Amino acid sequence: MTSSLAKPSDRFIPWYLVAFFVFLVLSLSWFVWIAVHDYPGEVTKDAYKKGLKYNQTIEKSEAQDKLGWNSDANFIMHGREIAVSFTLTDNHAKSIKNAVTNVWFIRPTHAGKDAEISLTPDGKGNYNGKTTLAWQGEWEVHISATSNGHNYQQVKIINLE
Repeated sequence: MTSSLAKPSDRFIPWYLVAFFVFLVLSLSWFVWIAVHDYPGEVTKDAYKKGLKYNQTIEKSEAQDKLGWNSDANFIMHGREIAVSFTLTDNHAKSIKNAVTNVWFIRPTHAGKDAEISLTPDGKGNYNGKTTLAWQGEWEVHISATSNGHNYQQVKIINLE
């Protein structure tokens, strides 16, 4: 009769392998769930279609340059509240008083927490508005002014401390 060299604990070896692979699958599933649910959002909707129209974007930029408009944007910050003062002048340094002006505050790292305000004209070529932002930190500020069928856009980066 031959004696067996197997120990009693050896009968669990197949279960150790099964447990290892179950742990591996659960760990990878957890990482996939985090990757899918933690993405902050889409930066640009319809990026492909916008990319196809890029020549039109360049033409609009060139048209804005030909206008010769100049602007000055000031931001006064108190905590998370921000006041915007915007001035727009034409190529002869004359104030543009009848523009429809909008400002978007975009947080690149947190989709859905953006803010938009319409600036109120004061009749002298200045446009003012206030809003409260969701967080402190870096924000992209997009300013758009439209007057007499012409559009002027400007982008600034601010740091809300």
